[in-house]
Amino acid sequence: QTAAAGVGYMSEYSELLHVVEKALERSGASAQLQAQLRQRVFELLRRAGPKPAAKPPLLAVTDSLVGEYLHLMGYHSSASVFSAEAQQSGAPKELEGQRMALQETLGVEMDDHARDAPLLLGIVQIVLEAKQDREAAPEDESSAGRLLGLRF
Repeated sequence: QTAAAGVGYMSEYSELLHVVEKALERSGASAQLQAQLRQRVFELLRRAGPKPAAKPPLLAVTDSLVGEYLHLMGYHSSASVFSAEAQQSGAPKELEGQRMALQETLGVEMDDHARDAPLLLGIVQIVLEAKQDREAAPEDESSAGRLLGLRF
């Protein structure tokens, strides 16, 4: 009879676990918890491992643009995991400082009406407008700019 009681308990436990998992998924809390767990794992691995080499400037700027985009667009779970994996700080005060440094590094400034927009959106907008200009007035292909093998 003890074995039967144990089986009944496990069945109730499994059913309860299933109900809790479904409730977490419906509320969106499951994805948040998974993101927090990933963030903590990356932080633990970073602390336990050797100090990483400094990133090349291009990667550091790109990581900062992506991190700022994720934060400002409200992708908080993705931003927390990305910040941990890219070894960035996600503190709001530091994000503002990073934004100013990015603007200076890239030589760009957002208009007042776009002050809260991610810099990455402004950069994509510039590239798209340049594409439209090229399509309107094609130029000699040899004068097109290149970046990492991409023509722009």
